[in-house]
Amino acid sequence: MNGHLRDRILRKIETLSDERGYQVLDYVEFLEARYAEKPVAEAGIFVRLSDAVEDKLRAGRVSVQAIGEVTSLLDRAGKLLDGVAAAGRSLSDDIQGKRGPTP
Repeated sequence: MNGHLRDRILRKIETLSDERGYQVLDYVEFLEARYAEKPVAEAGIFVRLSDAVEDKLRAGRVSVQAIGEVTSLLDRAGKLLDGVAAAGRSLSDDIQGKRGPTP
C-alpha cells in the first residue's frame, strides 16, 4: 500500500470511536485473510501478547473501555520492558568493550 493511501485511511479512522475502530479492524483482518498479497510483518512478542489478550477480551464481550485500559497497560509494560532490554544490551556492550576482543 502506498504511503498516501495509508495516511488517508489513518486520518479517516482516527475520527471513529473505539467500537467502530474494532469493526474496521475486523473488516481489515477479513480482507487480509482473503486478499493479502504479501505475508504480514512479524510483530514483537509484546505486540503479539497484547493482540492475543485484546482478542480474548473482545470474544468475552468485555466493554470497549475496559479493553482500552488493559491494552494501554500492556503497551506501557511492553515499552518498559523494551527499555530494560535496551539498558541490558548497552551494559553488555560496555562490558565487552572494556574487556577487549576475545581470542
